[in-house]
Amino acid sequence: MRIRSTLSTIVLLAAVASGDWGHWRGAQWTGVSQTKASLPTRLDATTQAYGVALPGKSSATPVVADGKIFIVSNQSAGKPILAMGFDLKTGKELWRHELATVKSPNRNTPASASPTVVGDRVVWTLSSGLFVATDFAGKELWRSDLTKQIGPFCVKFGYSTSPLYCGGELYIALIRQDPGRGRASMRVSYLLRMDAKTGTIVARCARPCKARKESGDSYSSPLPIFDSAGKIESILITGGDTITAHDPKTLKEQWRVDYDPKHASTTWRLVPSAVVAGRIVVTPRPRGDGMIALELGKTPAETPKQKWLRTETFPDVTTLAAKDGVLYVANDKKGTFMTLDVKTGKTLSTTKLGGVRPWASPTIAGGKVYLLGPKGEWFVFSAAAKPKLLAKGKFNGSSEVYSTIVVTDDGSVLVRTNRKLLCFRAPAKDKTK
Repeated sequence: MRIRSTLSTIVLLAAVASGDWGHWRGAQWTGVSQTKASLPTRLDATTQAYGVALPGKSSATPVVADGKIFIVSNQSAGKPILAMGFDLKTGKELWRHELATVKSPNRNTPASASPTVVGDRVVWTLSSGLFVATDFAGKELWRSDLTKQIGPFCVKFGYSTSPLYCGGELYIALIRQDPGRGRASMRVSYLLRMDAKTGTIVARCARPCKARKESGDSYSSPLPIFDSAGKIESILITGGDTITAHDPKTLKEQWRVDYDPKHASTTWRLVPSAVVAGRIVVTPRPRGDGMIALELGKTPAETPKQKWLRTETFPDVTTLAAKDGVLYVANDKKGTFMTLDVKTGKTLSTTKLGGVRPWASPTIAGGKVYLLGPKGEWFVFSAAAKPKLLAKGKFNGSSEVYSTIVVTDDGSVLVRTNRKLLCFRAPAKDKTK
């Protein structure tokens, strides 16, 4: 058993995202950092390593690789969206590259999708459907406007889905509403596989659904599902009233489960991504209207069974984190921090956050859970079935925060506010003692 477990771990590590934190939910897509470094308990002046001014706001999460931080940023109205690189150790800006000038979508910004590290490059996504790749030094390698190939993206508040890089392949999900105009082939939702070296679409699978109007919109990101040997068996996408799994190579649909089987709502757009915890998939339903868990079958083609369903209010915006059989939930609808049992859905603990309703998803690292509030509030809990509050506070100044905390291999804790890039580290030990 130990040999099998070790081999599975090796295979899984070969498939994880590039970099320290190459995807907005981390290297294993669960909101968990595997760093062994000491981490700060407080996020204040006692632990702040640097704070760097940014040219504009964005809810996109930074990604990290090769000792560099990569951030997408808006500027003032009418100016191009920027891709930016920073030195992780010092916070020094290394470069900035103009991506494009894009009209702001309704109640959102063009730079809301988090970048993704893809091997030796970064792929940047804009709300207009433009994808751009740069190397780690900011040199543009290619750009691909997918609207020219698959039509307008037609997501009401702007396309904000981050690509998935897994097993050497780059996957892009487009779950969009049918605007009722143009050729039918240009209004279909898709799962795409893109050549990371050229930006060319090499495979596509139409993903039809019966969702009506805004219920067809999804802002969630695709995720990998692994078998017991650590091999990628499926790519999971959520939205449009349904959850589907697809073959990693052909993209052919393997199964689907409707979370609104009657397709009764016209406003059930989905914001949070799902989380895969072993052989269980958990996702909040749209608008915070409950949460559903599916138990995966023995084969990729087997339709999963509903493990549990809870119909009370759960997150509308935040994505769950999962570790050691526990779900960590920042409930933006109720202003609470919750833990749930993955297998049963049973509530293990609930902590009120004093009126704070976080939009940033929780991050787990070093036995701690980091939470951020939209006005710069921060909380640090112990990572346990029944967490204890270790510290809390608020960033100086009026800081809006919507992106997720990033924890890197060297023990840096990164926060992207609408004004600054902040870095926190555990205080150095006093060597004289």
